[in-house]
Amino acid sequence: QKFNLNLFLTQFKTYFMSDNITTQAVSKVGNLARLFTTAPTQTIAKYQSQLGSVLNYADDLCKLDVSGFSPHGAIATIGINGLREDTPTTDPDSYARVRQNILNNFPVRQGDLLQLPIRIVEEN
Repeated sequence: QKFNLNLFLTQFKTYFMSDNITTQAVSKVGNLARLFTTAPTQTIAKYQSQLGSVLNYADDLCKLDVSGFSPHGAIATIGINGLREDTPTTDPDSYARVRQNILNNFPVRQGDLLQLPIRIVEEN
């Protein structure tokens, strides 16, 4: 089934009316997006304004005439043949190179140990 942006935005806006987004709607979006479970009134007000701006911008995008563009235009310009062949290897040197590349590019590490950011999510 083809994704219909106009239909999605219409349904989305019936719940989150861009002219009058409620604090309950902002709290629900924040909780669903795991941004916060509870937030101060100032934060809710800030997100309320930002969400309204996003919906108004999406409204403007829906008004654009895109009839001359293919929905997959960007993908077609890259080309699927531009990717390398994905072939399995048993070469131990290849594994070592990939492992070392990951270690070298990881932002925080101690030796061969990779440190991930701590993220605590409160469940209701």
